[in-house]
Amino acid sequence: MEQHNNDNDEKKYNLYTEHIMPEKGKKFKKIAKKSAFVAAMAVVFGLIAGLVMIIVYRTGSKYIKPGDKQDVTLENPVTVPSPSGESVPDSTEDITVAPEQTTEAEQETESAAASGETSPEIGNLTEYADSLRAVAAGINKSSVKITVLSNNGSWADYSDKEYGIVISGDDSGYYILTDYSVVENSDEITAGFADGVSASCALVSGDKVSGIAVIKASRAKSDAITAARLGNSDAVKQGDIAVATGNLYGNGSAIGYGIITDTQGYQYGTDCGYGLLLSDIRYEVNGYGFICNTSGEITAVVTTEITTGNSSLLGGYQASEVRTLIENLINGRNRSYFGIKGQTVSVAAEDSYGIPAGLYVSTVEVGSPAYSAGIQTGDIITRVDAKTIETMSDFMDKLEMTSSGETLAVTVKRKSRDSYKEIVFRVVLGVE
Repeated sequence: MEQHNNDNDEKKYNLYTEHIMPEKGKKFKKIAKKSAFVAAMAVVFGLIAGLVMIIVYRTGSKYIKPGDKQDVTLENPVTVPSPSGESVPDSTEDITVAPEQTTEAEQETESAAASGETSPEIGNLTEYADSLRAVAAGINKSSVKITVLSNNGSWADYSDKEYGIVISGDDSGYYILTDYSVVENSDEITAGFADGVSASCALVSGDKVSGIAVIKASRAKSDAITAARLGNSDAVKQGDIAVATGNLYGNGSAIGYGIITDTQGYQYGTDCGYGLLLSDIRYEVNGYGFICNTSGEITAVVTTEITTGNSSLLGGYQASEVRTLIENLINGRNRSYFGIKGQTVSVAAEDSYGIPAGLYVSTVEVGSPAYSAGIQTGDIITRVDAKTIETMSDFMDKLEMTSSGETLAVTVKRKSRDSYKEIVFRVVLGVE
């Protein structure tokens, strides 16, 4: 009973209990104060942390050096002396000059033009051009315009755009170097000289392999005609100035200037191989002529038989390597015919593949003296008679000293199963 009364009293009390709710405005103010305090503390903490890091970094960098990191130093700007003597930084920024402004250099140029004077730079260029023209003028005294007439049935093929150069002379006339394809099948040949005289010519001798020919003009000697000299092509270097003359552009005699770009070119032919000089002088395909040095000497002979890899850039046989051939042609001696194409066995081939030193036979022409004697592709010529053969030049020297109809004892090494077997062949030289 008593317990029941207590419960009723509690319920009565609960009916009068008040729940006090905080005001909404006071709650937001309290949150704002706390947020402001936190933000202020964060800023203070950040400032303190940054200051500490700076102090620690500067102090530590004095004593701690990175292991792999290297200091990088930027180069100072290059100063270019100005005309007034002051140093001016060499800036990479574009500089725009107003149209009405004129530089001091332009004023000097205009003054020089008005007074008829030439600036030193133009003067040097003019002297350079004059020097090259003088070389060309000397070459022109040796130049010859060749007219060819060929009768083919009822039709006459007439050409007056061919070119040659006087290479030698005697009391009976002048020997002229030209391209063999020009005069090979001609019926009449006429040469027009620098002194205005024209003379009939005859073919002395020609070489089909190299494309070089010699014709002779029958006329009296003249002081106005100079025989060109063969220069030392072995002394020519890359970058040397080159003066070219000949039928370069399909219209007869022409002059071209440039430089030597390569001295290591080489061209193999039947029974021969010649070094080449290559230039940056452009010419027409099937053009021919001569490359000369600044002394007016012939350093390379250009023919239509030459292949240089770039048919539009002028290249020719090195003069030192065709000197003996030209002398033989002047004297009416044709090349003796053996009938192979070959190349010198390199040191690398000897070391890597065990190939014997000598002249490797890459081709044997069918029906040639070498073919008839039994020489085969892959043979290596090591000796001709008593002369040891190590290079193509050695082989060519021996052929040039031997006339057609003579017999040569040719020693070759032929590959067998395990080694090279030595065989001697007897080859009777022919005529091309």
